[in-house]
Amino acid sequence: EIQNGVPITQSSDAGYFDSQVASLSFSSNGRWLVSSNYSGIVYLNDLAKSDVTTATQEIKLGTFAVSPKGEWLVGQRKDGGIISFGFGSNNPKDLSPVMDLDDQRIETFRFSDDGQWLAGATQDGSIHVWNVDETGVVTQSSRTLIEGDIARYQLEFSPDNKWLAADDFSGNIRIWNISPAADAWQQYELEH
Repeated sequence: EIQNGVPITQSSDAGYFDSQVASLSFSSNGRWLVSSNYSGIVYLNDLAKSDVTTATQEIKLGTFAVSPKGEWLVGQRKDGGIISFGFGSNNPKDLSPVMDLDDQRIETFRFSDDGQWLAGATQDGSIHVWNVDETGVVTQSSRTLIEGDIARYQLEFSPDNKWLAADDFSGNIRIWNISPAADAWQQYELEH
């Protein structure tokens, strides 16, 4: 599933759509460039190496998010399994049993800026939030904020990690107060 030395560019015989870049992200420490294509291949390029044009690792994932400190990523494989993967490691951790999504497809993953929370929006419109430790291990089962409702487009945590926002295809925005001082995660709905 993970291979070393894979070129950062696709070969010329790859399909046009499959070779297009779907996502591009730097780790916050600037060491890693993480990119993916529409066929679900995620490339990790270690910019500290002398040859930055060759991907250090290739992982087959559908959706992923890079941790705030740029040390690991969480992603969903094509078979529905969810993994945590430390950069520079060849040993992904299977998070599927803890995350317990019953084979739901994750459309969007987002980390809080402090790395304590991981939010995921599923294809059916549900939003789940998990607590994550500093090594990329999910330490508790999810809180489900919304059950299959309407498809979600984006998730975003506030920089102070007190709020989570989600939008949907109908143009509504929902926000939750997730600060430790909040007894329950209060939901608010905004219309645009």
